[in-house]
Amino acid sequence: ARIIVEGLPRFGAYDKPTSKIRLAVFTTPDRRVPMEQLVRRLNEGKFQYLGARKTFGSEFVIRDVRVCAGVGDYEEEIREFVRTPAREETDVALLYLPEEGNTNDSRHPYYCTKALLLKEGLASQMVDRNTAANLDWKDLNLALNIYAKAGNTPWVLDKPMPGVDMFIGLSYSSRGTKVKRMMSYVNVFDSYGRWRFYDGDTEV
Repeated sequence: ARIIVEGLPRFGAYDKPTSKIRLAVFTTPDRRVPMEQLVRRLNEGKFQYLGARKTFGSEFVIRDVRVCAGVGDYEEEIREFVRTPAREETDVALLYLPEEGNTNDSRHPYYCTKALLLKEGLASQMVDRNTAANLDWKDLNLALNIYAKAGNTPWVLDKPMPGVDMFIGLSYSSRGTKVKRMMSYVNVFDSYGRWRFYDGDTEV
């Protein structure tokens, strides 16, 4: 992990997107400005993170901003958003969503929103209160998450692993005393560690 952290700022990511990474921002009124500042910070960088252009060969642009009275209104706003032309011009949904309240409850806005975006086929990245308030030393990790979720490859092995055709990662998320499957997904990587395929849904 240490080599990867040192290698990304020094050499940049493996994939260099030919276009900008387009974001749809979902936020509450009090966090709109901090979320826009957060995207600017991801582009500019600070400390060991040199910014999106030097690290990824691209930059993050806000394609659309959706301001909701509260995080409980995100689901309705997402359903409206996915019916607009902006949906096809968005790579990742970036949401301000503090992990407050009972996070073990499957009805928590975090899980409901994540599940809806997953069902609509839109990659998402949540930003909690602490990250929105202070991005220091979190910016590289957050930018890397968005970059990868937009379908780009951060790094690969310098040679294939012998005897390996592919890696398959299967996972699911559940909450509560009774196992209630909320999200299930599969990722497939080739022998160089390059991500090749992803699929997910809210059904088993």
